[in-house]
Amino acid sequence: MTAPAPAARRTHETSTDIATTPTRVWQLWSDVARWPRWNAGVARAALHGPFASGSTFEMQLPNGGPLLHSRLVDVRPGERFTDETAFEGVVVRVTHAMAPLAAGGVRVSYRTEVEGPNAAQAAEIGAGVSSDFPAVLQSLKAVAEANPNGPKEGSIMTATITLYTHPWSRGRVARWMLEETGLPYATEVLEYGTTMKAPAYRAINPMGKVPAIKHGNAVVTENAAILMYLADLVPEKRLAPAAGSPERGPYYRWISFMGPIEALLTAKSVGTLAKPEQAGYGSEADALDTLEGAVRGRDHLAGEHFTAADLFVASLIGFYLQFKMLEPRPEFVRFAQLHAQRPAARRANAIDDELAAQLQAAAGKT
Repeated sequence: MTAPAPAARRTHETSTDIATTPTRVWQLWSDVARWPRWNAGVARAALHGPFASGSTFEMQLPNGGPLLHSRLVDVRPGERFTDETAFEGVVVRVTHAMAPLAAGGVRVSYRTEVEGPNAAQAAEIGAGVSSDFPAVLQSLKAVAEANPNGPKEGSIMTATITLYTHPWSRGRVARWMLEETGLPYATEVLEYGTTMKAPAYRAINPMGKVPAIKHGNAVVTENAAILMYLADLVPEKRLAPAAGSPERGPYYRWISFMGPIEALLTAKSVGTLAKPEQAGYGSEADALDTLEGAVRGRDHLAGEHFTAADLFVASLIGFYLQFKMLEPRPEFVRFAQLHAQRPAARRANAIDDELAAQLQAAAGKT
């Protein structure tokens, strides 16, 4: 009888030095829900139980990737943890370890061990899993060094974000932004005419409209303000240009410009356009030509990468195109469709589409 072939095993290791404390690194590691903030390879993560050996967690990979189910197998607080994931016939173990440096700071290392029946497969999966480790460690380094001691207990950065919304509302814009940040958040769905106008919610937004967010004791309403507020919470995501940079000007400009555009399109839809000299939006031709000029031949409005300005302009162009309230000029269509394909936009739409379906089903039963 032939003995079974021994399992193939492949290892990969990457490390970096971070000017911070072990306590700060452990804060970031053990806050599983916020992993997407510094790990671009994770779209969403959720821990089931304490951050301790035996607990399980799940990770949604970006770009429509699979949902992985993993287990913490060796957790040593302040020192290291190992997680284990089984898929495609192999077992992947990743050990995240840190050690204090004599000169200060810590050395953080990620070590992957892949075990499976096929050596080539184990090597391929191991290389794939560890391919983004250098980038992940650099992002972890940036977040840790930006605040070496971590947020103080009870500070705004440890507070929960709550999104007040309805799936058939402009709350979709705020949800898209929340998905871009990678920050954990809770959702409270409000109904038009009832809970949206109730005293409890009017205490948050006296207008009785959505969206709004509450972050600790901070309340923010109006999509433009919500987007800029959230962008500033995660500077490492570069969703806002650096303060004082030339790109900050167009960032503010085009986010703010969408207010007059919305007023124009809404007024036109109900036949109440004001005279150009009386309206904040001026003439229809000037407003739409200016918007078209902003997006013509460009993928980004404030620098060379995606920001909240792109999100806001693309989402509102897409909204008004959908309801045939905006001329379908080729540049409008291109810009909206380009950014609607972002993974965060697709996740946000999927969440709200599911909520809408649930509300519709519930309404059908009453």
